[in-house]
Amino acid sequence: MRRVFLRVLTLVAMMLAAGPAARAIPEAQAMAKLRVIPVHLLVDGKGVPLPIPKDKTLVLPLYLDRQRAQSELQQIRSRQPGQNVALATLPLSEANALVASLTKDLKPGYRLLAPVLPRRQDLEKATTLLQQKGLTAAQIRQGLTVPIFFTRPFLTAPTAEGERGLLFLSYADLQQALSKQSGSPSRRVEVADITAVLHRLMQTPQDLFVFRAHQSGGSDRPSRALAPPPPPPLPGGG
Repeated sequence: MRRVFLRVLTLVAMMLAAGPAARAIPEAQAMAKLRVIPVHLLVDGKGVPLPIPKDKTLVLPLYLDRQRAQSELQQIRSRQPGQNVALATLPLSEANALVASLTKDLKPGYRLLAPVLPRRQDLEKATTLLQQKGLTAAQIRQGLTVPIFFTRPFLTAPTAEGERGLLFLSYADLQQALSKQSGSPSRRVEVADITAVLHRLMQTPQDLFVFRAHQSGGSDRPSRALAPPPPPPLPGGG
């Protein structure tokens, strides 16, 4: 599996400036970039996350696609009409911190998994692009969780910190951005796993890139719908 991640990582490595031997930006700074990415999760009436128990594993899906999360919510309400369940939305950076906090409350032998589930159409497009690079379907399933799309050369945008290269979570949003580039050089679309992208960002000599979350008319904007920390123990907690 390590070879698969390294092969996917090379797709980003060719695009980002080669960094020094030591990390150029701290891990916390790289992870903070995830704050612009909203994720959706199931919670109870008090805002407490509702993981799915599977033996001694608790699974808490973090949906990038609000419609997919809404569909799961409706299925639960249909199966369990009396259960008080809703959707909460928060930045991925905060979701990571929440999962770490919840994990501390588990009994020994229990574990919490919080997979980030991308939009199906983006995963399908990423699979096609990686197959064109020579990766097999099995390798892609092992090495690709959340696809990040970008171009060669990079699309850029002004920010408060200066011009930054754009990393898209949505292929459609990248295409829309490309359609607005009149008279610009030809760009080729690339894709890599978010883990590989974050790893590479922490090796670049400067902070030169930003994520662009999926634009959906405002419905995906982060909201403070969760119970305040620290969260109550999960099932199986002490």
